[in-house]
Amino acid sequence: MKKLAFACASCLAVAFGLPQPSHAADVADFYRGKTIKMVVGSGVGAGYDHFARATIRHLDIPGKPTLIVQNMPGARGIIAANYIYGIAPKDGTIIGMVNRYTVVQAMTGNKRAKYDPRKFIWLGTPATYDEEPYVLVVRADHALKTVKDIRKAKEPLIVGNTGSDLPLILSPALGMNVKIIQYKAKGMVDIALERGEVDAMGIALANLKKRHPDWLKRKVVRPLVQFVKKRSSELPDVVASSELATKADQRALLNFVELPLAMAYPFVLAPGQPKDRVAAIKGAFDKVLVNPAYRQEILKQGLAYSPKSGDQVKALVEELYAAPKDSIKAYKKVVGTRGGK
Repeated sequence: MKKLAFACASCLAVAFGLPQPSHAADVADFYRGKTIKMVVGSGVGAGYDHFARATIRHLDIPGKPTLIVQNMPGARGIIAANYIYGIAPKDGTIIGMVNRYTVVQAMTGNKRAKYDPRKFIWLGTPATYDEEPYVLVVRADHALKTVKDIRKAKEPLIVGNTGSDLPLILSPALGMNVKIIQYKAKGMVDIALERGEVDAMGIALANLKKRHPDWLKRKVVRPLVQFVKKRSSELPDVVASSELATKADQRALLNFVELPLAMAYPFVLAPGQPKDRVAAIKGAFDKVLVNPAYRQEILKQGLAYSPKSGDQVKALVEELYAAPKDSIKAYKKVVGTRGGK
């Protein structure tokens, strides 16, 4: 009976995809004494970097390998994505944190993108822009108070930008009369807005609170539009972008731009890894993303916390690939093939 019971337990483990004891031991043996590199497609100090470093402090991989962050900025994340996908060892020792727009860059025909986003193994994201949305903020003293005002204005609203694609679609997707001025650094936009050299800027709400915690209190700026499908509980009185796009082609373009925001800070593995090591790493991410201590550290740093699982992020990638061809064409016309930030 004992032998039968053991056999049945093993069958159940296989049926539910649970790791077998020998496999778990093999994984732990492999990782023991090794180093796992988390390759991040941004520079040190960026939002991606903050999330990556917080994650490795809580990520529990069998065998207790050393985890380090390796920053690999450049080409809006393409350099890191190319390395993770095609160059890095496929033995479970490289975890990637890719730019959310790597998917868009591959879809729009960027020739530098040498990867297929659909083949990445998506591990999840610690945050999305659902509750701490990306917002268009306008100087509180500006004469144009509503989207309707901006649509009808003779003189455009001057929007400072550092490469994000959302300000670029304010006109084609939301019908707003705007003029975009590009800057090299976010700090330069902040200064320009404070000086009144620009009227508005796009920024994640969490980043606004982190970089300028007094701006909302002192009424330096006010959120005008939040780029979400449904108004967030943080900004119940601020109109959602989905409420402003009235035509089918506008909604399709807006959806194509906003979907990457929902995956925000995605972690990946390259395809072709040993299945038992993939299972171990996926399991570790599933645990860390809902770990209260991890959540506490994220929030303590002033970052957003609204995790999505690997399967949820993968579904967003698939939704992007199902976008109408006309919306992709419209995006390329306005933004180009480089993607946003």
